Amino acid sequence: MEEETKVNFWRRPPVIGLYMGFVLGLFEIVPMIAEGGVGFWHLFAVFGHRLAVGFVIGAAPLWYYGVTQGLLVSLVLDVPFALVTGAPWYYWLPMAVFGGGLTGYMVGRFRQGGEMEKPGGHR
Repeated sequence: MEEETKVNFWRRPPVIGLYMGFVLGLFEIVPMIAEGGVGFWHLFAVFGHRLAVGFVIGAAPLWYYGVTQGLLVSLVLDVPFALVTGAPWYYWLPMAVFGGGLTGYMVGRFRQGGEMEKPGGHR
């Protein structure tokens, strides 16, 4: 009988997505705080949106975890948010592309059974 492997909670893709969403959320709200004039609820909404994007990138059961998945999910979620808030494209597009791609890469690399445990790829 095979021995069951214990899945580490902290290495699950949605949790890694939350880590990345937290870090990218900080990168997004710190300049807003430094600029001033932005209310608490606006900062809360932007930070919460970035957390949600990170979680969905990690939790979405698409073809594989990677940069492509991160880009696709991030753009699908960021375009409506940007349209509703009226954010200019030069503000949200780099964060969607860079943040989504980086989050997808990190989820694919450091998830349970990823690059850290099986060098050479997780596919």
